[in-house]
Amino acid sequence: MKVLQGMEIKQGMKLSPQMLAELKLLEYPVVALEQRIREEIESNPAFDVDESVLENKFENEEPQDEFEGEKDLIGDDESRDFSPDDGDYDDGEGHFNNPKYSEGDDNYQIQVKDEMSKSDFLRQQLDYKDLSSKHKKLCQYIVGNLDDRGFITGEIDRMIDDYAMAEGELVDEAEIQSAIETIKTLEPTGVGASGLRECFLLQLDKMVENDDVLLLKHIINEYFKLLSDCNFDVIKSRLGIADDELKSALKVMRRLNPSPLGSFSDSAQVLKRTVSPDFLVEESDGEIVVSLNDSNIPAMKVSEQYKMMADGLMKKADKQAVRFAQEYVGKADWFIGAIAQRQRTLMTIMVAIAEFQKEYFLTGDFSKLRPMHLKDIEELTGFDASTISRATSNKYMQTNYGIIPLKSMFSEVVKTVDGEDMSNRQIKEILLEIVDGEDKDNPYSDSELANMLTGRGIAVARRTIAKYRDQMGIPTGQIRRLMKKNK
Repeated sequence: MKVLQGMEIKQGMKLSPQMLAELKLLEYPVVALEQRIREEIESNPAFDVDESVLENKFENEEPQDEFEGEKDLIGDDESRDFSPDDGDYDDGEGHFNNPKYSEGDDNYQIQVKDEMSKSDFLRQQLDYKDLSSKHKKLCQYIVGNLDDRGFITGEIDRMIDDYAMAEGELVDEAEIQSAIETIKTLEPTGVGASGLRECFLLQLDKMVENDDVLLLKHIINEYFKLLSDCNFDVIKSRLGIADDELKSALKVMRRLNPSPLGSFSDSAQVLKRTVSPDFLVEESDGEIVVSLNDSNIPAMKVSEQYKMMADGLMKKADKQAVRFAQEYVGKADWFIGAIAQRQRTLMTIMVAIAEFQKEYFLTGDFSKLRPMHLKDIEELTGFDASTISRATSNKYMQTNYGIIPLKSMFSEVVKTVDGEDMSNRQIKEILLEIVDGEDKDNPYSDSELANMLTGRGIAVARRTIAKYRDQMGIPTGQIRRLMKKNK
């Protein structure tokens, strides 16, 4: 066997630890940022911060977990049903209406009914597995990027790059694939699948093998397209099986879940989540005013005494003390600058979003929400899309119409037959309404759904309908009919 050596030149960018730390700060929501600042102040003696401020802002506050079930501003009954008339109501888009806060109160917080985090549910299972620290960390990262159904949606190359950006650690394709295989062992069965086909196969692998299970597994493996299109005659012909054999195998489908995490809330523990908005968006004389919710962030500066010591201006300070002071002063200077840069970046992005979605913020009318991509804000701010994505993830804004997740402002653009722009979010709502109201014994095909939308003035191709349906975890019409018949 010959061993060949060669050289290959690849272009790439390696982020410095400081750049990675700055990106991490940008990702923090306001509550996590406050905790991070507290930790930095406590670990660095070079900071000059009023102790009474720290005591008032931190020591008297109990740590807030992302999900907290003990403190309930709404009521003690965690199983309480919510309706649009309740004080706090999630409208399905993450809009939390009628927040309970007093005018002039700087501590904007609202507790809303929420599911236990699906990611936390999966991560808890990882804790019981014997995994190396690196493998577990990678699994936890991938779990956080599963879609609402529990499927893997990104390309592996993209996942490698994103993980390096987020965690400052390089991984290869084999490590990503190994982590995905670990996730496929978690419950509910089907999480970590690359799509509906693999999701069904993972569930069939867990069933006791019999003729029906083996036949359905073979059909899904080899003839999934025919099954989706209900071409049963072709399936029977190719497999040489009788009608009753196929029907018996199809009955197994009623036990398959096309969206493993889609029904998570049916059995998951309901908890209360404290949402602290990162931005305050208000209307004043027809204009939108944006501000950061930073009232709990203390003013930070570097101690003059430490500055003098670092500059060698203190006579009794030896060289070791000077080096000590220089190290901590440098860290404090960097951290103060990083926080200031974070705030400027967030404000620039939020102002651009508020301007782009001005009609919505003025009226609160969801139909006024313009289709908006990361690229639109990239053009307005000059920041790259990855920075904008980090800045808007896990962030909320307090508006006159409730507390709203910033990510809900983004959607794809679809042209109506009249040439008007329409967000894909609105189209998905219409699709869901149609599917919910369809005859369950004779559900609509993607082509029929496309025709119905065209009749409403929304020209959407059949493949686009299929993409939206898949994103919402809705099976094909044929599979919906099969699952209904076999119930």
